Amino acid sequence: MVESFFILGARILHLCVEALPLRWAIVLGRIMSFIAYHFSGRRSVAYVNLKAAFGNRYSAKDRRHLVRRVFSNLVQNAIEIFRFKHVDQNFLDQHVQFKHLDRYYNLFEGKSGGIFLTAHYGNWELSQMVSCALGHPLYVLARKQRYEKLNAYLNQLRGMSGSITIEQGRGVREFVRLLKGKKVVAVLGDLSGGRNGMPVRFFGRKTTAPYGVFALARKTNAVIVPTFFPRLDEAHHQLYFAEPLELDSSGDRGDVKKDVQHYYHLLEDWIGRQPEQWFWIYKRWKYCFTKRILFIHDGRAGHASQIGGIRKEFEKLKMNLSSEYEFEYQELEVRFKSEFHRKIFYILGFFMIPFAQGNLSWLCYFLEDECAKILEELHTDIVVSAGSSLVSLNLMLKNENQAKSVVLMTPSFPYQGHREDLLIIPEHDRNFTRSAHIVRTLITPNRVDEELLARSRKELIEQAAFQRSERKKVAVFIGGDSRAYRFEPEAVTKWIRDLKEWAKNAEVGLLVTTSRRTKSHIEKTIKEELQSDPLCELLVIANESNIPNVTYGMLSLSEIAVVTEDSISMISEALSARKKVIVMQLGNGKLPIKHQRFIDVLGVQSMIRVASENDFKDVISSVESGYAHINVDENSNRIQKGLRTLL
Repeated sequence: MVESFFILGARILHLCVEALPLRWAIVLGRIMSFIAYHFSGRRSVAYVNLKAAFGNRYSAKDRRHLVRRVFSNLVQNAIEIFRFKHVDQNFLDQHVQFKHLDRYYNLFEGKSGGIFLTAHYGNWELSQMVSCALGHPLYVLARKQRYEKLNAYLNQLRGMSGSITIEQGRGVREFVRLLKGKKVVAVLGDLSGGRNGMPVRFFGRKTTAPYGVFALARKTNAVIVPTFFPRLDEAHHQLYFAEPLELDSSGDRGDVKKDVQHYYHLLEDWIGRQPEQWFWIYKRWKYCFTKRILFIHDGRAGHASQIGGIRKEFEKLKMNLSSEYEFEYQELEVRFKSEFHRKIFYILGFFMIPFAQGNLSWLCYFLEDECAKILEELHTDIVVSAGSSLVSLNLMLKNENQAKSVVLMTPSFPYQGHREDLLIIPEHDRNFTRSAHIVRTLITPNRVDEELLARSRKELIEQAAFQRSERKKVAVFIGGDSRAYRFEPEAVTKWIRDLKEWAKNAEVGLLVTTSRRTKSHIEKTIKEELQSDPLCELLVIANESNIPNVTYGMLSLSEIAVVTEDSISMISEALSARKKVIVMQLGNGKLPIKHQRFIDVLGVQSMIRVASENDFKDVISSVESGYAHINVDENSNRIQKGLRTLL
């Protein structure tokens, strides 16, 4: 029913445009392009395609202006299509300039078949009418439209001046027969090749292109002449015939690919001259092997580790995909102007998301200038964020780039209903969202793998601050306060002294590090107790001096990891390194609920032991038995399965 009304409207418009003088038809086209731009969802597709193709060559304002001109060109094309019967020699003399017309006639006078290889550039449909007016009706190889009545109507318009449409698919045999019969056929060469097309690079990204035309031209010795029909102004055009493409008759797929890529380089050059004249509203990169992946985090070590873990999973996934795939990674620490700006952005971001496309200049009011500029200019296919404060930014970037959104953790209110494309949520994190895809993991994603541990071990051993011995080692990771949670100084002091006593009796070396969240009075206690202790082979106070990847080096050198209860990420990393983990309860009992659920879930499954300052020595003395190691591969497979849905 909708299709019938659409065709009826087109026929009525056809009659009106045909009856109007050209000047008034152009005015009508301007009005229609204004309406089409403001009511078509395709303007978003065109905006993203332009950004992906040209990067920061154009500002957001320039892109929006180009999209308006794209719609203007397309509507003007439609107006001219409805005036096909007016395309005669008089029209050619007044409205069309020809460049290298001799190549046009040479193709018809040649000893073999010929192909005019054109593109959705300027008014490509009008070019076949011009050929008819020059005395050479064309056979046109066209893709069949989804709607039968629309397809028939377009073919009727094309045939008004003598062009003959050959539909792709069933028409391939007819296409070959025509080429062998030394006929000339017009073909669009810039369409997507679909799932089975030939990989080519187009505006920096690897996508697919149809290659049958090139292969058949080789087999039939047909000549291919690239043709472009740019619009000079609203009523004037230039028909340009490029030099024939040089093909050999080998038919080798590698040579065919070179031919296709050569044409796409030529096409890029023409589009770059007047980008508003190409068909940007078409999802040309729907099948694309180049994936630009942006990772954003708030600078917290745990969130940065989670981002690193997801990047690692992308790299693993790529190994199981076609060799044509290429992932381009960019990682960015998002820096707000102040804590106040971060909080305001979290609230206002909710209302900014629907209007984000083309308006990311707003970010400069909340983020540091360099960070805001990077986010405004870059194009991405997938946005991955860690940290609740960045959910709104993730969704704004999704809107700006029509990208896929990956969020690590359950979004907090009011962002639960925004349907992120993929949520990766630990089992302890409750979910109240409506996202299509949710991956549940036992621990948080992290960077830990054998390669990282081995490299970090070597780097740590080479550090002068590390006094290495042959003793077995225990890695100790001390976090800090967060929100209402506070370390109890007396509990910390007692635990440190018991740790020293146990290490002395067990003849074990201690590798100890604090975090940036560790308060100064806790750091003072740790230094007083451990700095001069011969069993403490490594002591790192993170707020004074840090060693890159020190935590991973410590894990690699140790058999047991003792972690304070406030750090979900550190517990997850220790488990991923397959260490025996003891979680220390040294706080005021106000641990966030989700932290406590995380510890409870792991404790029930015997993956960790929980201790306080009162029973630490008993727990660590019996740590050798009863542990269940986490299935790291299962966690990884779950995440990769979720990531695959984004491709």
